[in-house]
Amino acid sequence: MAVRYEVVSEAGEAPCHPEREEGETKADYRTRIANAPSEWSMEFLHLLGPDTLRPVLRKLQCPVPAKRRQLLRKAMQEADCEEQAEHIQVNYNDYGLLATTASGESFTLGAAHPAHGVGQQVVDLRTSHVLTRDEVFRPDTELALSQLITRHLATDYDIKASDLLTLSKLDSTLAPLPHQEFGMTVDGLAFQYNEYEITPYVVGPASVIIPYAELLPLLRPTSPVARMLRERGLWRRQ
Repeated sequence: MAVRYEVVSEAGEAPCHPEREEGETKADYRTRIANAPSEWSMEFLHLLGPDTLRPVLRKLQCPVPAKRRQLLRKAMQEADCEEQAEHIQVNYNDYGLLATTASGESFTLGAAHPAHGVGQQVVDLRTSHVLTRDEVFRPDTELALSQLITRHLATDYDIKASDLLTLSKLDSTLAPLPHQEFGMTVDGLAFQYNEYEITPYVVGPASVIIPYAELLPLLRPTSPVARMLRERGLWRRQ
């Protein structure tokens, strides 16, 4: 079971009105703000066809066009002199599960560098429920999951266990579980760290994908993820 969808976007631009800098002439000020308007863009997941009529999927459907434009205007009014782009990507859409990644980039006039943020979620399409780690993983598996993530950070990002002590001033050589829950791809579950969560800004957000085969001993056999793996013929008795 999957859903039909498209990604729709809204975008807008508004004048930027920063404070004048010390010693800045009026002409220089006008030039600076003319070249730095507030620009915003937003993306939304828009369900299509019969899926728009399924009551259980109602909360997944994006707002109507008028509401989307209202959200855009409100965001632009609350953040003057910013360039902000919000994106949504579907990473998995099959066997009754929908996994999406929402990402954003913002740059404030005068800032040293842009800021980034990434969020992931996996939705059970039979209920519209967003899955949590506690629902998907067996009890007392946090340590084993941290060990898997730490190993993949070393493989995928060359972040060694010893580096974790200095990169983010952690008190352990094991990566902590991410603040957010998890994502999903066809090959495995994804665990996302945002800027500064375990690494400095120059490294940026880090996402590790752990293959399902490595996660099987940690997964609850009654979870929607286990159900998906059985339907795909990837579940082995644990």
